[in-house]
Amino acid sequence: MIQELMRIQGMYEIVQQTQSANEAQVRQEAKNMIEDLRSKFSTLPEPIMADLMRAVNTFTKSATGGWSASEAVEQWERLYGAEMSSEDVSRVLEFYKSPVGQRDIAATKVAMPNWAVFFAERSAVTTDKAMKAYVAEVQQIVSRATMRK
Repeated sequence: MIQELMRIQGMYEIVQQTQSANEAQVRQEAKNMIEDLRSKFSTLPEPIMADLMRAVNTFTKSATGGWSASEAVEQWERLYGAEMSSEDVSRVLEFYKSPVGQRDIAATKVAMPNWAVFFAERSAVTTDKAMKAYVAEVQQIVSRATMRK
């Protein structure tokens, strides 16, 4: 019954949309990192710059794809199922099959991607600020290291 409820609610699609928004955020952060590194470290020798670019690529790969939509849906089924009786799930299914339940599903499918974008944008601002501080710190470290030579 829970799987039917999740299908009706569009949980799999919602998870996929959330994953896509997260991946887009990571790609944007990687792009920002590359731009910051190139502007702040333009005088570094090419082999070191290539190492920095590889580090950004490693970051991008490791920050995306850590979980599948199927895994997330299975986890939701387990967590939700632990809190709901069969009778509860049956009543929820009745609601979602009703006209108002169908409108709720349709509204959620429209609102959810925009809500995910909201979170991604807010997270990007925080991450971007932290990344700029990180790049500034790396720049100081590199500057100190090159001064010692």
